[in-house]
Amino acid sequence: MRRLIQAIHISYKSRDAYAALSMPVYNAVAYEFDNTQVMVDAFCGRIDAPDYSRVENPTVTNLELRIKALTGAERVTALNSGMADISNTMFAIVEQGKNVMTSRHLFGKSYSLLTPTLK
Repeated sequence: MRRLIQAIHISYKSRDAYAALSMPVYNAVAYEFDNTQVMVDAFCGRIDAPDYSRVENPTVTNLELRIKALTGAERVTALNSGMADISNTMFAIVEQGKNVMTSRHLFGKSYSLLTPTLK
């Protein structure tokens, strides 16, 4: 029960421009920076700021923190597509030189990921 309460009360790290009480949905791809030095620092990981939405997105980061609080997981990574889920799972469980048994009738491009790409 304590984890459920923690997940509900996790605050997001920076205040919204309009002082929203809950995490807004950021569907932006790119973010604006005050100057080029701040942008360089964000892209180089020297400051904790979103640089490009495929790398970091405040809404997704908040979701990851809530899942982490709910599950007690050490790390959580939220992915934004089924193909991202499939490829990350393959990278995690398949090793070079090992065989994967599957069917040609997999979802979408999963079969081509396994055959020409990861071959």
